[in-house]
Amino acid sequence: MYFTAVIPGILRILSSNNVPPTHLRAASFSFARMLDPEFTHRELVSRIALPIIHSSLTFPPACDSQSEGIANSSEPMRPSQALSTICTLLNSDPSPILATLVLSQILPSLYALMYYFDKTRASDPVLRDSVKTLLMTWGRIVECHEGVEKLWLVLHGGRITWKVSESDEIVCVSAK
Repeated sequence: MYFTAVIPGILRILSSNNVPPTHLRAASFSFARMLDPEFTHRELVSRIALPIIHSSLTFPPACDSQSEGIANSSEPMRPSQALSTICTLLNSDPSPILATLVLSQILPSLYALMYYFDKTRASDPVLRDSVKTLLMTWGRIVECHEGVEKLWLVLHGGRITWKVSESDEIVCVSAK
């Protein structure tokens, strides 16, 4: 019960635009320590936090934590908000273990999003650079066998398609 209340609050701090830098660092530090392999409740924290962050970056867009009642106090993140949260977290605590844990699960979606940005001239340059930086960071720190496994999913998995919605938000629309 404790983690189901605290984690959405920490993620709200990390995804907010008007939070003092000291609060961002504290939230990033706390979140990173909860996902540390030495932390006793790491698996529980991962099951709560990662679906909240990843739900809008996968297809079909779904938040497993919503169905389990875990994150009832938080609405699902928009894709741009999720990317911003991940960037904030990794910029504040650039642990290779944390980066691998957060980025590996969504690598096919990030790769598809980068492809979409490359072929769409009107795409947001800040968001495009964020996705490119996340992919490059992941590529530098991931173990070789995991890197091959995840890149294999990009090549042979379902094709993920993105578009810009009427509200100027990127949206994952299909996986073929």
